[in-house]
Amino acid sequence: MIDEIINFENSLEQSGEGKDFFPKSGLNFLISIENNEPIIKWGIYPHEKINHEKIQFDTEHFNKCGRLYSFTTGLGNNKRHDRKNESCNLFSYILTNQSIDDILTNSDWDTSVENFKQKSSIYFDFKDKEQLYFDYEKFIVYLKSEVFLKLREEIYQNIESHNAIEKHPIKAEKILIFFDTDEEYYKNAKINCIKAKSGKQHRNKKKDKNTQGNCLKGVPILENEQYKESDILSGFSDRKEFLQHRTAVFKNDYKISSNYLTIINDFFTKLKGYPKPLPIFIDKEELNRKVVSIFEKDKKSTFEDIFEKIYTVRDEGYKDSDLQHYYLLYAQTENKKMVIKDFEFVPSFTYKTNYVIDSVFDTERKLPNYLADIFDFQKVVVRELFDDCLFRKDDKADTYSNNYWGEVKSQFCKTNNNYRLILQYRKAFYDFIYKSKKQAITGYMLKDIVLSSLVDVLQDEKYRPSDKLKEERIKLLLNLYFSINQNFDKNNINFNKIEIPMATKTKELQAFAQNLVSKEEKHFEENEDMEFAFCFGQVVYYLLSQSEASNKNHSLLLAYLQKADFDLLKQKAKEDFTKYSYKISFNNRKFNKICSEILGYTPQKKFNDLNSFFLAGYFSKNVIY
Repeated sequence: MIDEIINFENSLEQSGEGKDFFPKSGLNFLISIENNEPIIKWGIYPHEKINHEKIQFDTEHFNKCGRLYSFTTGLGNNKRHDRKNESCNLFSYILTNQSIDDILTNSDWDTSVENFKQKSSIYFDFKDKEQLYFDYEKFIVYLKSEVFLKLREEIYQNIESHNAIEKHPIKAEKILIFFDTDEEYYKNAKINCIKAKSGKQHRNKKKDKNTQGNCLKGVPILENEQYKESDILSGFSDRKEFLQHRTAVFKNDYKISSNYLTIINDFFTKLKGYPKPLPIFIDKEELNRKVVSIFEKDKKSTFEDIFEKIYTVRDEGYKDSDLQHYYLLYAQTENKKMVIKDFEFVPSFTYKTNYVIDSVFDTERKLPNYLADIFDFQKVVVRELFDDCLFRKDDKADTYSNNYWGEVKSQFCKTNNNYRLILQYRKAFYDFIYKSKKQAITGYMLKDIVLSSLVDVLQDEKYRPSDKLKEERIKLLLNLYFSINQNFDKNNINFNKIEIPMATKTKELQAFAQNLVSKEEKHFEENEDMEFAFCFGQVVYYLLSQSEASNKNHSLLLAYLQKADFDLLKQKAKEDFTKYSYKISFNNRKFNKICSEILGYTPQKKFNDLNSFFLAGYFSKNVIY
């Protein structure tokens, strides 16, 4: 993993990709020393071209501040030299306005600046840099002078003056002060700080069987005796112990050579903003650069957006076979720390798909007839199966979000079963979509998700209290299940091993039921269990539709689904017939015919083997009316 990250970063460094530096929002000062006197440039970011003669606007200034800012951050708050200053670099001083106001109120500004200088200077060697040392001393003296504090006050008075007359107020919540010197000095100071702090963190940290190193999580590399304590960058402790490697011959999980420390640091600093997950291609530098280039042009780009754009850019010579042999890295911030949730090699990626959805049941919300790529599968199938709780769409913003790796909170799931399904199956769907693991999703999973979700809908009185809402949800689930099952259940075991999609079989069963009630000579033949179950569903729907209860809905179906075998279902049907017989005409020829056929047939298979055919009959157009 480390080698691939280093190669990834080096390829970006050589190409210049990912090097668009942006200043931090706030009041950015750049102070240089010329002829023993400070020269001050300043500006407020973000900004429009502010039309105010006393507020400066200088694009070049902001570019310089952005580059210098990239050298001022470490790996979390533990790299700061004091609590209020956000910089880890002696050549910069970064505070919030609240922090500086507190210091000034306590008349402690001089002490604070001097204290930061003393703590940070130990990480930079001024040997053979006499002029730099003298200029740096003048920089510190100027920061403590009343001239600088007066300048800051004047700037804020100008901001207040501007805000009093302009519609769009200026905000400068942070103060960022940079010493204008060679960027190599910034870089060296940062590297030395990270090395020293990492070693100190390791020496001070209580060791346990899972943890070595400091707070950055999830950077695996083998221990080697040639590494020093100060080379240790990171440790890993995960509550999911079953995902950890228990057969490793080394004790310390993660060590990194000091030569690579700053590269890894930079990568994980940028990783917070990179798409999730992030593909890191092996021996394909141009594709790595393309990934970052697409993301840099649009910071909202997702993994899906990036791959879709790569596939559509044929003029650059990318082929389907190029998108293979990459590492997939999924990292996210938890408790202010970057945590790697998943890192795995992907031999090939399947983008195009050929899923056909045959919506045999009519619904108001129409599903697409064809899913052309794997991300269509995610947007349609995953969203529907998990009831918009694992992969969801914000209709107002027209954006999608997912929760494949974050904490799943039961209160944000629609039912307890929905919560269970997400926890149990989300990794399988993630592996199938992003790693093209064809065996990750099985027919058993689909059956469990659909049938248990169907029971949820029948019991749900919060999200789908009405009969119309229940029926819409169930029919959408069945349309998906009947259409795609054969893609994951090759022998169609879920549907009695039929050789055609269940959606097609349902149409055939519909025609069979129509013939059964229309022709006196038509009867069940031996081994027509599927036809029997379908027609039984038709009868149950007709019986339950006779109810005149004020709260009549499909929840009445639960009493049938809870039965263990067809004898018990027949008994329940007889009870409902007795209950609603006053509503059923004695001369209803179609009802009489289908009922006599059902009561006279004994299926060979159990209800659990045929429940999908029963449901297909229940929700199909009823032939008895």
